[in-house]
Amino acid sequence: MTILQHMLSRDDLLYEDIVALMSDFLLGGADTTSNTAAFLLYNMEIHPDAQDKAFEEISRLMAGRKNNAATFDNLNNIPFIKACLKKSLRLFPSITAVYCKFDKNVVMSGYHIPKGTVVFVDFYITGRNPLYFSSLEKFLPERWISKTNNYHAYGSLSFSFGPRMCLGRRFAELEIWTLMIKVSNGIRIKSLYS
Repeated sequence: MTILQHMLSRDDLLYEDIVALMSDFLLGGADTTSNTAAFLLYNMEIHPDAQDKAFEEISRLMAGRKNNAATFDNLNNIPFIKACLKKSLRLFPSITAVYCKFDKNVVMSGYHIPKGTVVFVDFYITGRNPLYFSSLEKFLPERWISKTNNYHAYGSLSFSFGPRMCLGRRFAELEIWTLMIKVSNGIRIKSLYS
């Protein structure tokens, strides 16, 4: 059953509520995905060495193909492009923050936070926290590929985490990876203003 089918089958939701929720779902996904893609392209443009590596990765992937069609199987063979996306999302998260409401009393860093308190988790700040990442402002996609680099699992949470994480995460990643396969296949990204 789809989300829309589930909503339409419920008696407690008004039609207007369903339209509003589905609009949020679709429009929110389009906006965050396009912004993420734009920041990734920006990062590739200002880091030509990363762009060169992405170009080489795609050239190897597409070598000998009669068409330039990206396939689902391609996605297993683009570790550098995937790492570039993770790095770009760490620097420029698709959403800047989430709000969490504690369902029990919590002590964090010596502070008592009572049950029911709403806490703001800022992804922009956590992605730039020196406790989680070294060389914060450097564009180092390799850190996401290397098994020896230790980084905090919750240091970069662009799609949030847990049961309430972004439902569209995989779809958004597929769209962006496909875009990068197409863009990196013979096209050089260059700003008109640099």
